[in-house]
Amino acid sequence: MKQRGIWEKVREIENERATVKQAQEEAERLAENEREKERQLLREAQDWEAGQTIRRYLSALSAAGEKVPGEWLTWAEAVADRLDPLGKRLKLLADLSAQNATPTEPPDQDRPTNPP
Repeated sequence: MKQRGIWEKVREIENERATVKQAQEEAERLAENEREKERQLLREAQDWEAGQTIRRYLSALSAAGEKVPGEWLTWAEAVADRLDPLGKRLKLLADLSAQNATPTEPPDQDRPTNPP
């Protein structure tokens, strides 16, 4: 009888260890997710700064009266736009907003507009 109690206690301890291990693994997974989000934020901030730097440079060229070929200017502006995460974020938010908007239904043709 004592031996059965000992084995039950052993199983209980093993179950507790497994639970603790799962909790530790989950905490590690969450911490890694947080670190990845931080790295992504830093990359976005750096890309935003690069886009802003290109735009300031193009503005300075224009202010200095530099004759910049239109094709090159269009390309350089596209590079700045591509780097800038704000444009991507704003488009994503607009798309999400459009998806979440409830479309208005047309009036029911069979239903009279004024009740009798």
